Amino acid sequence: MPKQSAGRRKSLRNSEERAVRQRKAIADLALDPVVHSDDRDAAFSRLVQTACDTIHVARANIWQFSSDKTMLECVAFSGVDPRGATPGMQLKTADFPEYLKTLQKRAGCLSRMRCMMIGCRNF
Repeated sequence: MPKQSAGRRKSLRNSEERAVRQRKAIADLALDPVVHSDDRDAAFSRLVQTACDTIHVARANIWQFSSDKTMLECVAFSGVDPRGATPGMQLKTADFPEYLKTLQKRAGCLSRMRCMMIGCRNF
């Protein structure tokens, strides 16, 4: 029983540390002039780098639908993965219909949430 209790305490401590790290990252982004600048590439770069650093992942991407919704393009990338996505990489929606259909449904919601969270106006 004590081992479970110690394990539970460690899990709670890790969870709390993660929450603090994520809140700090969001606050830092909210005040970051680069994120609020007219330089979309610099803002996206800052967002993906912050994501990697904050959630401890090797890479992160930002993808954007084309205006006619026929393509999904990688517009920002952070990390090192020679097989991974790079800025400019495109996926045709016709090649991944179900996956991209789901993303399109969620895109509006996520975009509104992102703008509410960081007060963006340029994306």
